[in-house]
Amino acid sequence: LSFAVGVGSGDEVTTESVMADNVIANVGYRPNAELYQELQVHQCYASEGPMKLAAALMASSGAGSADCLAQVAPGKENMLNP
Repeated sequence: LSFAVGVGSGDEVTTESVMADNVIANVGYRPNAELYQELQVHQCYASEGPMKLAAALMASSGAGSADCLAQVAPGKENMLNP
């Protein structure tokens, strides 16, 4: 498999050909809501996760740690919905 990648800004674009066995496209991820779309789940508008969990994660990241992997896991009460 061979493909060309162009990277740059404005008029300055560099193109490089790459030989690869696999190509992984990390194009973003959104949760699959099919499992609970018929239920009353209050979702965060930014992450589409449960609102209490999103609020707890935002509050803990604003309290000092900029490293999302160093956060303390929120408790099960943050998964409750109305």
